[in-house]
Amino acid sequence: MAFTFNSGEEDFKRLLNSNYFVDKTDFIFNLNKKINAKGNLICISRPKKFGKTSIIDMLTAYYSYSEQKTTIFNDKNISKRYINQVETRTKNKPDENNLKYLNEYNVIKLEMNEYFSRYNNFNVEEGIKRIKRAIVNSVKMKIKNFSFSDEFDISEIINDIFEETRRKIIF
Repeated sequence: MAFTFNSGEEDFKRLLNSNYFVDKTDFIFNLNKKINAKGNLICISRPKKFGKTSIIDMLTAYYSYSEQKTTIFNDKNISKRYINQVETRTKNKPDENNLKYLNEYNVIKLEMNEYFSRYNNFNVEEGIKRIKRAIVNSVKMKIKNFSFSDEFDISEIINDIFEETRRKIIF
């Protein structure tokens, strides 16, 4: 089962090393405009085998909280967009690591086929239980001595994560 909480950049690194990588990090630049806006819910919907996982791996690598900022975006389109934006405004060379929202959020990445599949008899209640367990276990692995007020209530799980970390959560 995939790690669901702040899984970092490993999946995106594998994508970067593939023979068929296409830099779509411009998507992040546009998505960042919606982060704190009203109506900031985004659904990434594409047909099967049209890159949903690649986009999600990229977003997870970008937004997942880390004390040390990742550098894998420094030579990508997103970095060039922010550098051009700052240069246009200030005429100074900006710091390449000054990417908006980079590694600032708790990211919960759920691959639904792991929770709701024919192998699980498409049981919705069991799938929801598996999601809760995956989130709880992943958080406990990342944040030592973390305890939840109620491991069976998803809204309490989310609230506890926010209260402990003081970081917004991206699903």
